[in-house]
Amino acid sequence: MSTPLSRLEEVSRSSRKGSVALQMSSLISEVVELDRTVDQIARYLECLASSKGGCTELNGTSLCSASCGDAFYMRDGSSLKIWKVGGNALSVVKEPGAFLVSTKSFSLQVDQSSYRARIWGNVISGQLEADQLSKDSQLLLQAARKLLPKVKALLDTLSQCARSQGLKC
Repeated sequence: MSTPLSRLEEVSRSSRKGSVALQMSSLISEVVELDRTVDQIARYLECLASSKGGCTELNGTSLCSASCGDAFYMRDGSSLKIWKVGGNALSVVKEPGAFLVSTKSFSLQVDQSSYRARIWGNVISGQLEADQLSKDSQLLLQAARKLLPKVKALLDTLSQCARSQGLKC
């Protein structure tokens, strides 16, 4: 798990009291699932792009295009950026110091010391501290639950694409 997500989990453990405990556990579960799904998407994108020679490298940065799904990724050292264009557009940034998943209407961002979520144009943000996080956990959970199906849909598209091309990614 990336460092910002580890920090989120650490803070949430210290705030697990009463009814907030269930929300915090659910939030951590959804965010960890987002993170795992992003890792799977990255593997499929790398596999699909390398099978078609769809990568360009410049100064240690790889920019790759999958042959389907309107999806792209860029890897620069330990930084990973994924985006899907067209219908159900999506962007992901995964770095040692930040994790962001965003669509047109929803986003969830966690870094070392803060979080931010956007739900239908409404933005909440705060410091990654137990009291603040417990107040906003329901809204953060809503954002994560709105984003996860979109991220999984991209994974399904890439998985089907790989299978149709006979690739074992």
